[in-house]
Amino acid sequence: MGKSDFPKKYQSLAKMLEYVLKLVLIFEFMKKKTAFLLSTALLFVCGSLLSAPNEDPVIIDNGRNGVKFESIQKSQISNSGGPVTRITIPLKALTTPDKDKWVRNVSVELTVVYRDEKAKKKDPSFLVFKSSAKLFAIKVNQSTPVQFFIPWEAYEIYGLKNAPCAWRINLKVNGEPVEWTKANIDSFFFMEPSLMKKTTDLKAAYDAFDELVKKSAGYNENVLVPLPLAPFAIRYYQCYRNPNEVSPTYIVNSQ
Repeated sequence: MGKSDFPKKYQSLAKMLEYVLKLVLIFEFMKKKTAFLLSTALLFVCGSLLSAPNEDPVIIDNGRNGVKFESIQKSQISNSGGPVTRITIPLKALTTPDKDKWVRNVSVELTVVYRDEKAKKKDPSFLVFKSSAKLFAIKVNQSTPVQFFIPWEAYEIYGLKNAPCAWRINLKVNGEPVEWTKANIDSFFFMEPSLMKKTTDLKAAYDAFDELVKKSAGYNENVLVPLPLAPFAIRYYQCYRNPNEVSPTYIVNSQ
């Protein structure tokens, strides 16, 4: 067999080897491409999870500064014998699990502590007012005012001329509490610095407030009331003299 016969004899084998080599190269390319795509997708998913904020379903709009304590003069409310204290908590729904436009069954619990200005004791004495309200629903990304009132008689009886020295707000959505965190505690809690040491420990802050409340707990049951349970003159003032303010639907008897 001469040299000239070699290519013809192995021509088909060479073509087969060439074909196999191309398949191997294609396989290697696809393997690298697939690995790249999978790693890119994994990085994207992980990055999204890490960067996405762990949002509370409902927050207090504008934080602590959003909570307003106002004195409505007796000249503004029919049949009132003195100033009425109005407390407004603006709620804002941020998200829902099913991306709905509404968050249902939002509960608000408010505890307010005043110094007892009429107390004759040397040690400081405190007045505690506590109430709760439940809303049918609030709209996502819309500020919704929840309002509580202390009647005018309390203004004179207790001498509520100054701002409260402490207050706390607890929220629930469908029965699940909105947890306090270092990021949101300033929105849900206030206490005069003289009454507690500055701390970032949530339990310490909570315990300090509870200790303050225990000193006067039970003195003023049902004095602080949500809008639906306020006297008719207060409801009339709030609803008919503020026609441009959207009021949520309260589920009555939620205290």
